[in-house]
Parts: sequence; structure tokens; C-alpha cells
Amino acid sequence: MHCACSAGRSVSAAVGCCGANNDNSSSSVDTVSPGARLALAMIRGQIRLTRRQTIYRLITTHTDSVQVRVVLRQVLLVRHQEDAFAANSQQEQEGHMHQTQQEEQVQQHYRISALDEFNADFTSRLWFTYRREFTPIGSSKMTTDCGWGCMLRSGQMMMAQALVQHFLGRDWRVYSEQKPEDLTFYREIIRWFGDYPSDKMPFSLHHLVELGTSVGKMPGDWYGPASVAHILRDALVKAYQPLPLLQDVSVYVTQDCTIYVQDLINLVSQHPRKDLDVNSRSFEEETSTVQKQLQQTESEQKENWRAVIILIPMRLGGEALNQIYIPCVKSMLAHDNCIGIIGGKPKHSLYFIGWQDDKMIYLDPHYCQDVVDTTKPTYPIQSFHCMSPRKILFTKMDPSCTVGFYCRNKEELQTFLRQVPDMVVPPRQKGQYPLFVVTEGTSSEMQSKEPPYRELGRLHIRHVRCDQDGNRIRAKTVDSDDFVIL
Repeated sequence: MHCACSAGRSVSAAVGCCGANNDNSSSSVDTVSPGARLALAMIRGQIRLTRRQTIYRLITTHTDSVQVRVVLRQVLLVRHQEDAFAANSQQEQEGHMHQTQQEEQVQQHYRISALDEFNADFTSRLWFTYRREFTPIGSSKMTTDCGWGCMLRSGQMMMAQALVQHFLGRDWRVYSEQKPEDLTFYREIIRWFGDYPSDKMPFSLHHLVELGTSVGKMPGDWYGPASVAHILRDALVKAYQPLPLLQDVSVYVTQDCTIYVQDLINLVSQHPRKDLDVNSRSFEEETSTVQKQLQQTESEQKENWRAVIILIPMRLGGEALNQIYIPCVKSMLAHDNCIGIIGGKPKHSLYFIGWQDDKMIYLDPHYCQDVVDTTKPTYPIQSFHCMSPRKILFTKMDPSCTVGFYCRNKEELQTFLRQVPDMVVPPRQKGQYPLFVVTEGTSSEMQSKEPPYRELGRLHIRHVRCDQDGNRIRAKTVDSDDFVIL
């Protein structure tokens, strides 16, 4: 528009020269030539010319004055510049509208794709709930776990997710096209959690309850997330003999909210011996024995490196969740290696798998279904998948929980250990109150006066924090299961 204004002033000066010899404006209009009057009318906006050929015709026709020809040429220049500017503006506007439409389409496609991907991921999670009319548990007459087995079911879901990632991969989806071997693994994993007292079903409710008796739990008792973590570990170790396929997977349960790196390396770098008996040897004794008897080079250890499921029992506050830990919980759930959190709210266990805004997304085991006979070659799978995700506020979460991580190989484990400090320290706490810590060495190097886990019959957890100098301070021990019953 700046060019049009400049040209307009030039046109006005030229028309003024045409009537410079007249005393008044009215007489000057009458005495100027028709071409000058036409040019003046164009300048005043009384005549609007939009076609260049019309202007060219006027230039060649009204040749009574050289000044008129100059005026018309300047008008032509102005019109040409205005047309070019208008065309460019229209193109830019159309281009901007097209770009905006493309961006909106991409954003809409992303939103739809993200929602579809979430639904596909959520519905692919194995969902274990209360069951009824199964074989009585042990010597009891209980044929259902309604009202008391929710924490065991939550533990089953977290263990199943780890096994799905191990055998099928993180990107596996149940309702997508599957390879025959993937479908076989998928059904076999469900079968391992079937509600039957069979050695081929090591994570069945019957086996978990049987292992629970070693910590003083009876059928019908409530379980805490810390006890379930140790029961799952023992269940996997016990499954090594009947199911050698599971020997490529290990479970590490932290002590005092601490990951002892050397203990972890000793566990994952050695394959279990066939004569392993969880009932006659404790986990600590077996690990120590393997460490002494089997010494391998680094290359040999890399070949035998096993996947590991790291279970970390912890408390996120006293009687209620300390909200300074909410960012840490979000970071853990968003981590690539996280397989979820078993916890819930008081007397109501849930399996947390993600979060949105100020709420946690979970699978709820509190839904009683008929038992499914997984001993058959084919069995219905619909009841093992939930279609409707649910959410709960972070502030309603019980502080007692167990967080799970799965690392497939040595590289993933090393990456996970390096990333721990970034997700376990609450913001603005200067590293003094981490949820858990990673320490070099073994647990035996930390002298503890507490009796072993199996002799005590219940799990004690001590919080660990760091002072200003970075030294670890061990707080008073509390019983995680008795503090808040889930």
C-alpha cells in the first residue's frame, strides 16, 4: 500500500499542472481535455478500471495532451501494483489457510492416532480379576477369592505384563494381526496364571497362596504389595524346573528401597541350576552360592545375561500419600522400562499403568467372573482383557505400593540404572528424599540386625535418605503390610 500512496501523490501533482493557468477549480475542469477529466475522475475514484487493455486504449485514444498520457501511464502502474499486491495477498491468505488446515488435520490425526494407540495398548494388557467356582485352595474350601485376593490379582497383572514384554515385545497388540508363534506364546502366558494347582501354572492363585503361607498368610487373608513382590519372586524361581523357558527371566526385589548393583549383576549374569529348590534355600543363600561356585569372564556373562524384573516395595508417605512424590510417580510410570505399580487405595488394590493430568489410569481386579478352564488347547480370552480404562486421583492413592521395571538385557539395565536419579527425587528437594537409591556392592556389605525375610514372616521396609554430605541415613523400620491394609 505504500507504493500506491506514493503513486497517488504523483498523479495528483500531474493533474494540478493541467489546470495551473486557471483561477478557479470549476473553470479548470471545464477547460481541460476529455483525457484529463477522465484521469481526474479515475483519481477521485469515480471511475474504476480493472483491465489493463482498457487503460491501454485510453492511453492511445486520448492523445490530446502529453500530461494526460503521463497520468494514464502512472495510473496503469498503480493499478498493476495494486493487482499484484492483491494477488500476492490472496495467495498468501490461501496458503496460510491451506497450511492451517493441514496443521489442523495433522493435529486431529495425531489425536485420533494417539487415542487409538492408547486403546490398543490398554486393551492388550492382561486383566486378572476375582474368579469363582475354581478348585478349592489347599485344604480350605474356598472356591473364590472375592473380597480378599485383589492384591494377588494386581501382582499377577504386573508379572504378566513383564512376561508379555519379554516373549512378545512392548509393541504387541492382542487385536492386531499376529504370527502363529506369538499367538501360542500369548495363550501360554495366560495359562501360566490359570486358577488351577498345577506346576504348569506357576502363577496361579493356588500357588501364590501356598507361597504366602511362608510369610504367615492364610487363604482369605489380605496381602500387602511388599509381600506380593516376594511371593512373585519365589513363584518364578519355583517355576524354573517345570518350565525351563522361564529360566531366561529373573526377579530382583529391593531391600530397604535400595538396588544393590552387584547383587543384581550376580542374579542376571548366572543361569539357575536345575537342582534349585526355593523351599530348602533362601534367595540370598542361593545367590551367594552361585557367586562362589561359578566364576565367568565378562564375555561369558554377556552371553548368559538374563532379563530381570525389578520390584521395588516403597512407601510414599505416612498414613496418606505425600504429594511431593506425585511427580516421581509420573516419571516412573512414563519410563520405558516400567511395567506398572501395584497398590491402590485403603482396602482396595489396583494395578496402575499410566496417568493423565492429576489422575492415575488403572486396571481393577474387583470384578468377579467365572473361572476359565485354561487347561484346554483353546479357551475364550475375552474375560482376560478390559475394554474400559478407569482413573483415580493421585491424592487418593495409598502410600504403600510396589513399582515394577523390566529390563531385557545388559544395555537396558545399565541405561535404567543411569536414569534412576532423574525420576526418584522430588522436585526442589536437592536429592535428600529419593524414593529409592542405587548402590554399588552387595547387600551383605550393609550389616543389618534385622532377621531374614523368611524367619520374620513379614516384610520390614526402612526409608533411606541422604544428608547434606550425601551419606545415606536409614530411618526407623515400619511394617508396610500392617501400616495400611490393602
